[in-house]
Amino acid sequence: MTIRDIAEQVRDAVHTGVARGKTLQQLDDDIRTVLDGVPHADIKAVHAHITATDDH
Repeated sequence: MTIRDIAEQVRDAVHTGVARGKTLQQLDDDIRTVLDGVPHADIKAVHAHITATDDH
């Protein structure tokens, strides 16, 4: 799975969670689930990718 794929899964988890009215804790749990098993360096790369490509 690529960094882009993981970033897309994180975005989907957040957007879906927000649409469903989840709390911040629930969103955090959903993000942790997506990132479970992803190495720290890759998580940093996912963060950089989301930050660079996020619509502001």
